[in-house]
Amino acid sequence: MLDLIDPVREPRCELAARHALVWFLNDRGLGWEALDLLERTRPLYLLCRESQPRLTLPRLEARICRCLGRLEAAERGLAAVWHDFREAGFRQELTLVSLDLAEVYLALDKARQAIRILLTLRPTLAQWRMHEDGIARWLLLIDAAPAEPARAQALTREAAR
Repeated sequence: MLDLIDPVREPRCELAARHALVWFLNDRGLGWEALDLLERTRPLYLLCRESQPRLTLPRLEARICRCLGRLEAAERGLAAVWHDFREAGFRQELTLVSLDLAEVYLALDKARQAIRILLTLRPTLAQWRMHEDGIARWLLLIDAAPAEPARAQALTREAAR
């Protein structure tokens, strides 16, 4: 499928396609394959002048670390991305990376940090006029974190996809 794209004429299309493929490989649990393709795609990120693709690369790297069981590296990467997204004003991405980070915190038995990061975003979700059911699920996730960390971890992983 990637062969159908002319990378010289459409470098952003090539980057978007490869980024999506790396993401899907990682979500399927194929972290090593995702990492291999990411390394081969890295020059396209460096050529891209827009800030958003450059900001999304570290999130993808951190998610791959999570898939490969490198929890501390995933935590460091996602925490840095969280701050970058917040500073850039990327609220939707901030919400999603918050779920990623909360899931890693729960995997590291850091439920308090997971709850804190989820509570930080609650006002933003209300400001977006998130549906009441969505807010209720967000609060349920916060409530589940200390009592049922494994369940909360699974919920955050599923929600972040």
